[in-house]
Amino acid sequence: MAITQDGIDAISRALFLPIMLMLDFGIFQYLVSVYYSRRRETRVRMLLVASFIGFASHVYFHEDPEMMQAFNDISEVCSQLTFLIQITIIGHAVRAKVKLRSITWLTYVAEVLIILDWLNMLGAAVEAAGVNFGDGMHVFSNVLESTTLTFVLFFRFFYLSLSGGFRSLLTERKLEIFFYILVATHEDVFTILAYATGLSWEYAQGVYMRSTIVTCILLNLRRKVTPSGKSRTNVTSSRKSSHMTSGAEDTKPRTRNAVVPLTPSGLAASVRNTIAKSFKSPKRMTTISVTGPAMDRLSQNLFMPAMLVLDASQFQYLLTVYYPRRRELRVRMLLVASFISFASHIYFHEDRETMQALNDISEASLQLTFLIQITIIGHAVRAKVKLRSITWLTYAAEVLIVLAWLNMLTAVVEAAGVEQPEEEHLFWNLHESFSLTFVLVFRFYYLSLSGGFRRVLAERKLEFFFYVIVATHEYPFMILNRYTDVTWEYAQGVYMRAVIVTCILLNVRQKANTSSRYSSVKASKVSKRYSTATEEALTRPSNAPAALTLTAAPTKVETLTKSRSKPARELGAATNMVKVAVTSAPNVSEVE
Repeated sequence: MAITQDGIDAISRALFLPIMLMLDFGIFQYLVSVYYSRRRETRVRMLLVASFIGFASHVYFHEDPEMMQAFNDISEVCSQLTFLIQITIIGHAVRAKVKLRSITWLTYVAEVLIILDWLNMLGAAVEAAGVNFGDGMHVFSNVLESTTLTFVLFFRFFYLSLSGGFRSLLTERKLEIFFYILVATHEDVFTILAYATGLSWEYAQGVYMRSTIVTCILLNLRRKVTPSGKSRTNVTSSRKSSHMTSGAEDTKPRTRNAVVPLTPSGLAASVRNTIAKSFKSPKRMTTISVTGPAMDRLSQNLFMPAMLVLDASQFQYLLTVYYPRRRELRVRMLLVASFISFASHIYFHEDRETMQALNDISEASLQLTFLIQITIIGHAVRAKVKLRSITWLTYAAEVLIVLAWLNMLTAVVEAAGVEQPEEEHLFWNLHESFSLTFVLVFRFYYLSLSGGFRRVLAERKLEFFFYVIVATHEYPFMILNRYTDVTWEYAQGVYMRAVIVTCILLNVRQKANTSSRYSSVKASKVSKRYSTATEEALTRPSNAPAALTLTAAPTKVETLTKSRSKPARELGAATNMVKVAVTSAPNVSEVE
């Protein structure tokens, strides 16, 4: 089979560009999680901006090959910048502790290369705007890229060798050195391949480069997580020097826009009049000038890359939360479903029907992630709270999970070319709406067991609002389909995933606030108990036994407990168990 440039361009657009987008977004997430606590530093801000531009330049897939190539150049320059800025941050940290002239001069060289790379990125941006600089600019960019990556390789392992020598470093980190060499020489392989075939392998080279960068990050993370022997001291000191600790965002009150006061009766009348006018005069709605081909292009160039990014971020989140419990059957099903959800979007098919079938697979997998998480929490609550309602709701969730797997298998069969009747599509749409509504009801039902629904609604009203939006995400686009005669399937997919990510962020914020509140209350209780014990020790006579003072209060509590009736004791115990189960739900990974 002969390889042609058109074939390479087609596979680059359908496969290589989505993979580069996913890898760039993964690197951006990693850098945000590591450097977020230092986000007010200038170099850290430059690092995060460069990483953001690196993946944002791939979000929209341009149909013009030259434009797409220019944005790919911007992304590659930003990848170099992330390496350089990180090595400069570490260089300044090492300079503060080790007074070596070599470290100082290497740090200054890194600063100069950073300036040149920013100028290179600006040149690529101007070229993307339509200005042609000729081949001289491309030669300069390639030489600067090779110099930058080779410099990063040398600087990194030079300062690491200061503590134990290069031989010891080569023994302990030979695999990491090998992959850093692959990053520095990633262009050479494809230069030879382009010379031998006479074709451009630019996007395959981009996937290769980003894959090696991600491998370097994973090797570094593994070494930080599992230090051993002499390297434990070195890893600890490098952590302290680089301050790679994640932080919590400073919460600040947000200003609200002023609204016109409106009475409840006036609001209801306004809503009724608006709905009545929209349904009585549909011609006003049909004036929206949206065509089918334009929507298909927008879906393939923008909505599908955005869905891929959101699905990949959700998979990373679930993998991070549930990785310690990966041997459990339901957790494995959860991770497999989340993986299928974003993997079905990696290859962008030119066939619209196949692309639609793969999108159905992704949406069915999203439902599965919701249902499996709520089932995991249902079984955890059942183990602590013996309530028949929780038991039956958990069994209902198991049945919905089986139906969701059948829905996904049906979408797979349809992607293989087997046509499905229209009634079957209607059934699975109803199943999706019912499943999301069931998750909404189940989640806030078990949360309300500890303090009542009013208290949950007062504390989590924003979260409840977004869960309602998830359950009803199809209705706005059904109205749009009705009045525009254009399918909004992929815009609906982006909308749904964006709302799901918002629910995840709200849940993470709630967990962080709860844990900080719990730790502060626990600290205050410990300090109060210590002060009380100190006062009692000072006021107690010297001849009084300490045991009597300490056991007096528990004896009264035990007497009161024994005097209560048996039903009252059981009711109190059940209430306490409900509180324990609900407050410990974040530790068993609440449903997002």
